[in-house]
Amino acid sequence: MATRQASAETPRGESAEQVIARRGRDEPERAGQAREFRRQFVVDARSYGEGFDHGPNQAGTTHEAVFAGLRPAGEARLVSEEPHRDGRHTVLTYAVPVELADPREAAQAEVEQS
Repeated sequence: MATRQASAETPRGESAEQVIARRGRDEPERAGQAREFRRQFVVDARSYGEGFDHGPNQAGTTHEAVFAGLRPAGEARLVSEEPHRDGRHTVLTYAVPVELADPREAAQAEVEQS
């Protein structure tokens, strides 16, 4: 699948970094700073701690990046955890490195057979 390079501009005249930041709506203040898609999840602070399963949130981050027209270029990872303003929840931020997907290319997927 083809991707757009960082120096290439989109039809709106935006850089790839600007498009990625706009599509990753959780942290608009990061516009143009990185080529990664970020997604925040709010979890109950009592359920968050050692043994917490980050897998579903990592998968959700990757899924939303694809849905936003981006192609993941690596694994999603936890990048920050902060207390929510209500004091009862924790805000988890995940990031996945991405490239712009070229809409002219057909979608392709590799399916592992067991």
